[in-house]
Amino acid sequence: MDFDHGKTTLGFRFQGEVILTVDSRATGGQFIGSQTMQKIVEFNEYLLGTLAGGAADCVGSIYAYGVLGSGDRSDLSNEDVHDLGRHAIYHATHRDAFSGGIVSVFRIKPTGWINMSMNLHFKYRDEKKQKFGS
Repeated sequence: MDFDHGKTTLGFRFQGEVILTVDSRATGGQFIGSQTMQKIVEFNEYLLGTLAGGAADCVGSIYAYGVLGSGDRSDLSNEDVHDLGRHAIYHATHRDAFSGGIVSVFRIKPTGWINMSMNLHFKYRDEKKQKFGS
């Protein structure tokens, strides 16, 4: 069987919690079907799942892993970890044609999950302008 790349989803543990980050692009072969596919399924207040077109499709992006590897440190705060997950998926969406759309971030705690999503395009654009100028 041949599977397409991508459907970028990422989950990792941090200090007893789980961070889930996903993109929102749905593709059929080389065609983009949707930029707003909800790839995190909310089962109840404690359980989330991620999805793609098929289970074998959901492979995670090497681009996302590269960002994770470069930002992994032992002194990360909660906010640092959320940003690391956001950056990993966001940057994968610019380098992998099968990934894209909106980045969703969820934090799963023993008391339940929290949706940490935001519009990253404008956030990162403004940060880049501050760092490098117009």
